[in-house]
Amino acid sequence: MLLAEKTKEEARRLALAELGAPPYERLARAVFGDESWEAHLRYCRWLFEHNPVSFHDSTLPIYVFWVDGQPVGQLGVIPVDIRLEGEARRAGWTVDFFILPAYQRRGIGGKLLRAAFADYPLLMSLGQTEASCGLFTKSGWRAAGTMTIHRQFLRPARCVAQRLRRRLGLGPPRGKGASASPQEPVTLLRAVEVADWPASADWPLTTALPWSKFASEPCIPRTPAFMRWRYLASPAPRYVLKHLRIGQSVSALAVWRVYEEAPRRGSLVDLLYPPKLTDDALRRLVVAIQHCMRAAGVELFECQTSDEALLRALPSGAFARRRPGVHFLYGCSADRVCPVPSAAQWRLYAGDCDVDAQVERRGRL
Repeated sequence: MLLAEKTKEEARRLALAELGAPPYERLARAVFGDESWEAHLRYCRWLFEHNPVSFHDSTLPIYVFWVDGQPVGQLGVIPVDIRLEGEARRAGWTVDFFILPAYQRRGIGGKLLRAAFADYPLLMSLGQTEASCGLFTKSGWRAAGTMTIHRQFLRPARCVAQRLRRRLGLGPPRGKGASASPQEPVTLLRAVEVADWPASADWPLTTALPWSKFASEPCIPRTPAFMRWRYLASPAPRYVLKHLRIGQSVSALAVWRVYEEAPRRGSLVDLLYPPKLTDDALRRLVVAIQHCMRAAGVELFECQTSDEALLRALPSGAFARRRPGVHFLYGCSADRVCPVPSAAQWRLYAGDCDVDAQVERRGRL
């Protein structure tokens, strides 16, 4: 009587050569769909291979669990350098955490997390599924709050008219296109000089801001390499970067993207401004940003953030709504002590992790 062969299992980083090979392709197609395979491949190469703080060797920070040579689950880690408790630390955002249904409830998720912790002592998560959040908390991760989604109609009358026309089955109204100039002048814009940030230019805020996003608070430093990779080299190059100047000395950088849908939506995904900026100056920045969006035909303004100062500066009223955004969790490997700053202290934006990029995953990238 022959003894059954023992199943061979392992969790390891995906080799570069394995990214486009048939075994991993079958796994990705099973999870994301056949029509999204090419988009997933481009997304992975940008997010992991071209990341300026990635390994840059023959492997990717995609942790795959193999059973008898076949991949059955994965955990992606976006490498980041962070500043926490006054020190620079190596960390990573967890994304694309999934296990094929036939292999769930076998402890594979915990093994993938332990494999990732061996390389990244601190892991963070934004916007995972409820099942993933449950696994994280059972593994000792700490919940540190949520982000807030702020939505505001910039042209409420036009948005209401468009919604009514759609309900009646009518076509778009005649007249000026979406790129028409805003109807009302913004007088506060006179105090703000707005100019494009050219892709070839050096970091425009080097002299105005410290190397980190906020000097004394937990942050992911917005270095020139990070900004060029995250927003200028994205496979969905629809980001707008605006360098704003208030007076002669205060600079800020706003990053947003426009979604071609009805109503036309503009999403502010990152905002860098000096520490201790006054509430009045921050409100002027918001006015300038929304003015630029109106000029580009944006009808619905959106921002997902935990930055309480910005949330105070954003307008409220009948045409503005807020709701809780994605959860923020993080954990440390078993041999490390993990500090617990809140999401508000981090001042997170949708540009952190890949919250804004995930909407492009299915066939758009």
